[in-house]
Order: sequence, then C-alpha cells, then structure tokens
Amino acid sequence: MMIDIHTHTLSHDPELVEVQVVDSSLPAGLSFPSSKRFCYGLHPWYVDEVEYGDFLDRLKSFIQMPGFFALGEIGLDRSKKESWDKQLEVFEKQLEFANRFRIKRIVLHSVKAYSDILPYLKSAPKGTKFLFHDFNGNEQTYKQLIGVADCYFSFGHRLFNSESTAVKSINSFSLDRIFLETDDQPDKTIRDIYQQAAQLLNMKLTELETQLTRNFEGFCI
Repeated sequence: MMIDIHTHTLSHDPELVEVQVVDSSLPAGLSFPSSKRFCYGLHPWYVDEVEYGDFLDRLKSFIQMPGFFALGEIGLDRSKKESWDKQLEVFEKQLEFANRFRIKRIVLHSVKAYSDILPYLKSAPKGTKFLFHDFNGNEQTYKQLIGVADCYFSFGHRLFNSESTAVKSINSFSLDRIFLETDDQPDKTIRDIYQQAAQLLNMKLTELETQLTRNFEGFCI
C-alpha cells in the first residue's frame, strides 16, 4: 500500500491512501473536501486574503466530518515578509484552536522558519503530532525538531533534485519519521516518488511501503 500523505489533487486510485489538502484560499462552495481523509487550515500565503472569521466557521464545520484528518497546512513562511506579523497571529490562533478542540495532528508549512516554529512545538500539548510537509531542512534542523516534539517529515518532488537539501539529508533521518507526498506537483505520481525514495534510501520498494504504512498507523494513533 502506498500513502500520499499530502496532495492537492486526488488521483482517486483505490490502491492508494490519499490525504487531501483542502484549499483555504477558495470560496466556501469551491473548497469542500472530496476525500475519505482531508486536512484543512489557513495557509500562511493567504492570511491577508482570507477573512479569519469565515475560515474559522468552515473549520468548525469541517472538524465535525468523519474524514477530517489534520489541521493544516498551517505555518510560517519568511519568503512572504510583507505578511509576517499576520502570519504569526494566524498561526498562533490556529494552534490555540487545535488545543481547544483537541486536534492531535497538525500539518506544517515552513519556509526559512524552522527556528521560529520551534518554540511552538515545545509548548504543544502532550500527544500532538506534527508533520512537516515538503521538508527541506538539514540533519541539524531535523534533530532540533525531533528533540522537542513528536514530528514527522514528508518528502516529494525535491527528491528528484540531486542538489536539494532533502536528497542530501534524507539518509540521516530515522525511517519511522518519514512520509512521501505529491503536494501540488502534477508531473510526479506518488509511485514515482516512492521509487525515487527507495533508490535514495537503498531499500526495496516493498520494504519502503511496509515502513511508511507502519508510520501512518503510528501517526494516526
């Protein structure tokens, strides 16, 4: 079994487990989940575009649905400097919401902001699991994050770039902390990404599938 832990475009392949990212930038009628498993959160790119009250109303509705899987993707992105203060405000509000409603799985977007997110991980309620999607940090960053919280790390299209930090560091990660994803990249299927990851990790494809299925079971607890 292959797991696409973070995708914006469902393949509807019955042999796959897919976790859909519902786009928070779209109007309510166009952002309805269509997957058995989905996540929803206000992305840091859209904090100036989306009215938080409207988003919150949808979020409260979505968490009542049986397919709600995680809050996300939420986070911080230093490449969007003009909205930094608003990003911090919205990020903190969403973490408070997760705490109040006992949401235990959170998907994180982080660009040049791992050190900024670190204090929030330290203060997270016990039992909270964090997934850093499209992770591109080095071994030192990985160790810092894993040292303070229950963190997982997902890889995707960057595994095909030999110069990426993801390629250079993936072998230093504990296998029980890894996931794979297609994200919003239409040119690579999850099977392509599994095959590339297996090659980089020097594993048989079936071994990687078994390991990531076990990881998924642990993340879902």
